[in-house]
Amino acid sequence: MKVLRGIALLLILTGAGAQAQAGMQKLQVCVPDWREELLTFDILLARDRGFFKDAGLDVSVVAKEDHRGDIAGLLSREGSGCSVAATSVESMLIGETFTASIKPLYFYLYGADYDTNLIVSKKSGIKSVRDLKGKTVRLGQPATHIAMQNILKEAGMKMSDIKVATMLPSTEVLDKLESGEIAAAITYYPSMPAMLASGKVDVLKKDVLSHYVMAFVPHSFIGINEEFAKKNPEVLAKFKIAMDRVNDYANKHPAELVRTLARNYNHLGLKPWAVNDTLAEKSADLFGDLRFHGISDRVQATDRASSTAVFDSLIAYQGLLFDQGYAMAKADLSPWKQYLLAKQ
Repeated sequence: MKVLRGIALLLILTGAGAQAQAGMQKLQVCVPDWREELLTFDILLARDRGFFKDAGLDVSVVAKEDHRGDIAGLLSREGSGCSVAATSVESMLIGETFTASIKPLYFYLYGADYDTNLIVSKKSGIKSVRDLKGKTVRLGQPATHIAMQNILKEAGMKMSDIKVATMLPSTEVLDKLESGEIAAAITYYPSMPAMLASGKVDVLKKDVLSHYVMAFVPHSFIGINEEFAKKNPEVLAKFKIAMDRVNDYANKHPAELVRTLARNYNHLGLKPWAVNDTLAEKSADLFGDLRFHGISDRVQATDRASSTAVFDSLIAYQGLLFDQGYAMAKADLSPWKQYLLAKQ
């Protein structure tokens, strides 16, 4: 009899679990296939820690090519399979105008509470920017190119004095620095703190984006398709709950972002990177405040009195990209300005 009661109880619990799972709302979230963006790792961390599931969402994260605004284009089309997506901010500031069909949710800004560096291998013998003449430097998004151009100009050099490697995933950078295949690199978080914590690199130039580009550089953002958001407000609300939770968690446990990178390399098409717990924990001390912002927020750097509105930083960076020749035309940001005005 006890056995029968136990079986009956098990069937009840299993059925309840199946019903709870069936009640979960499915959501596909798209992220760049190999580029390093903190918001991508926040999404992966939220999935891995079960934050989406706790909020009532059955989230699948899909890596997509994002070399010419591919993800932004998908995000702008309802029913494309990318109802929510993380991508580089440049894809929204230049080229085609997608902003009318995309609602911006979160932004990361470099130079607000954290930045990145130009690094070299300790054994390279490189001591100054002038030592990079004729050598290969790994760069990423346009802001790193602008920074490098200004760093070289300060040293009396030009971009033509170096070779630039752009298609080099962050998980390969340390090995390439060590082998001498590249001489220097700028990467983003979370790989940069891990490389600094390894003890194998020196910083040639610190905080390069805020010092050599502009005070607050928009880096990446998460958006949701406007029509999808209107039709599925409960999904949007649950997604925000999970993201607010992971933002708080990552700030308290930044080493988890490094572990997330190491754990999800295959998902993002990256080379495996063996990051042990000691290295991950050492890297935690090298992160700044990683809080992301809404478009209506004002941000202030911890090391300076200046502050700016997120929307103003987007406009300023868009203008810089246009002036530097990265855009033939500026995307219309007026739809996003409405979200700013709605909060005022």
